Amino acid sequence: MKRKHYIFILAALIIGAVILKFTIELWQPLVPQCVIYKNTGLYCPGCGGTRAIISLLNGHIIKALIYNPGAVVLVIVILLALIGKITDKKILPEKLSFWAVVLAVIFIYYILRNFTLF
Repeated sequence: MKRKHYIFILAALIIGAVILKFTIELWQPLVPQCVIYKNTGLYCPGCGGTRAIISLLNGHIIKALIYNPGAVVLVIVILLALIGKITDKKILPEKLSFWAVVLAVIFIYYILRNFTLF
């Protein structure tokens, strides 16, 4: 893709985030309850994702990390990847070992939060 395409994608994401921030009260009641949590009482990897994104939009990073660290990591990775493509600089590590550790930590968190008080 060309650089201007990445700039367009980044701008669209920023505009979308602003729209979501100011319309949260309208769409939040429409978000369905987690089927896995509802039926088993266990948190799935997506549980807390909506609350995490809402917290990020309101500037509450720690609260967002508590709700769902995977959602926060995903947002950060997407933004850094776009910025890296726009500036033609390598911002994110390319080593597989780095990403394996990141995924392992998130995966372990998802397991532990069902058995401890996070």
